[in-house]
Amino acid sequence: MKKVIAVTVLLCTSPFAVASTNSATCGESSQWQDTGFELASKGKAATEFYALAKQCNGSVSKSEEAAFVKGYMAGIQTFCNYENGFELGKENASVPNICPKSMLDEIAQGYKDGKAHQDRRLNDILSTDTVGIVPRYNVPFSSGR
Repeated sequence: MKKVIAVTVLLCTSPFAVASTNSATCGESSQWQDTGFELASKGKAATEFYALAKQCNGSVSKSEEAAFVKGYMAGIQTFCNYENGFELGKENASVPNICPKSMLDEIAQGYKDGKAHQDRRLNDILSTDTVGIVPRYNVPFSSGR
């Protein structure tokens, strides 16, 4: 019963938490810049701006949009690097199409190296000695004797 009450409270209060976060972003240029940076540094598309602006009833000023773009461009510099490419390669995840051409080589090389690292690791796991492990195929069920 306590779990039901906790889930109900969580579901009822979460829309208010989202609304307060969105209203804090609406109208504050520094918040828009931080939001742009955060989205880009996580590899999210710049078009996320339009969804956020829609939550502000479309009342986003040009200066707020410029702040978002400034933060987003700084976030791209943080995201489009060898290390993030390496992690994406290890996870066999796709590289988002947000990096400028001048940074593609670096993230692509990281991706290639991360994928190769993961492939070697999987090959090592699959090639380990499995003496003593006998697969049981086509073995009839015992009668419990």
